[in-house]
Amino acid sequence: KGKFITHTFEENAHPIFVKNINIKKEVKRARLYATGLGVYEIYLNNKKVGDEYLLPGIHAYDSWLQYQTFELDLSLGNNLFEARFGDGWYKSRYGLKTKGPQRDKEHVFIGEVYIEYQDGSFELVATDLDWQVKKGKVVFDDIYDGEIYDTTLDDSELFPVKETYFDKNLL
Repeated sequence: KGKFITHTFEENAHPIFVKNINIKKEVKRARLYATGLGVYEIYLNNKKVGDEYLLPGIHAYDSWLQYQTFELDLSLGNNLFEARFGDGWYKSRYGLKTKGPQRDKEHVFIGEVYIEYQDGSFELVATDLDWQVKKGKVVFDDIYDGEIYDTTLDDSELFPVKETYFDKNLL
């Protein structure tokens, strides 16, 4: 159900994909299945989810994409979900040389949050055009050359996302 989404602002900014998930009843279990083009970290209510870094790892982007599974601790009320992106191997000068329309152009995210409630009902929150994106404070990053983070940048403006194509059969 999830769609591959990307940002709508200039290419050199690092995106943070944002979704507010409003929980109105007790959650039994919630899981996120996600991957991205570029490296990413997941945050829920401004707290990093999991202890992995440089996800999703290195891919042969034209052959396969690995995805990750995360257990989410959703609370009653509003939950701020963020997928924070960097360039990684996908946009790095040392990345794999692949042929594809998005190569070296845009960060891309796809995800599905499966929520099971205590009453036995389910809800799916998937990436689509209802998500938003903002510019992160990372102004440069590279697997080998490190990261530059500018705390003076305003990261409050939200932009729409757009759907982009990537073959789901590679997942």
